[in-house]
Amino acid sequence: MNPVGATQPAPVRRSEADEGKRISPLQIAEAIRTRILKGSLPAGSHLLEASFAAEFGTSRTPVRTALALLARESLVTFAPNRGYEVRRFTLEQTMQAYDIRGALEGMAVRMVAETGISPEGARQMKACLDVVDSILARGQLNVTEQGSWREMNILFHATIERELGNQFLDEILQTMRNVPLVANAVIQWYDFDTVYRYQSDHHRIFDAIVRRQGSRAEAAMREHLYSAREFVRSMLEDRAPNVRPKV
Repeated sequence: MNPVGATQPAPVRRSEADEGKRISPLQIAEAIRTRILKGSLPAGSHLLEASFAAEFGTSRTPVRTALALLARESLVTFAPNRGYEVRRFTLEQTMQAYDIRGALEGMAVRMVAETGISPEGARQMKACLDVVDSILARGQLNVTEQGSWREMNILFHATIERELGNQFLDEILQTMRNVPLVANAVIQWYDFDTVYRYQSDHHRIFDAIVRRQGSRAEAAMREHLYSAREFVRSMLEDRAPNVRPKV
């Protein structure tokens, strides 16, 4: 007991700088989401709150909030007495997600083509095409070039959605991309011929957009994503090592 009149020690408080460094539930969710989609947390993996709390240097509360968010996105499931685990997707569910994505992105690109793409959007898409064309001109792909292809692929599709500016469509598409093997950011195709074919698809899509040919743009996008769908189906059914994508 402190003597009467003695100065009481001030309570320890976090500085504003320390508070600003604390990781948020959204940041935790993004980190876990990325691991799931890239395959480092495979289907069926148990997601332990205590482990993530220790890793991110936080309490279990923001981790629990992050996992609940991922459950709403259908990436993880919760069961009493078991907790959260990475959701398992069947081949049929993966194909269904591709079908929905194809229909929605086809509609999006048709609307952008008919409305008219902005000069900035056209420049961005053309820049994506130019980068990948320069990579393919070398006749082979290495790991670094695959990373560039993936980034340009993501940006190409994202530019179309940004040009449309439809929040509801964006949210539905994101749900479809939360299915592993459907997300643009996940699969890195190490097959030169496959990347070349997809790049040709992108050129046709872009050409239809700038010519304001909505039906042609939609058909090209749907065929583009159907091709990706069938490649994934073949990979999952055959399990052939030479066509398995790196994730």
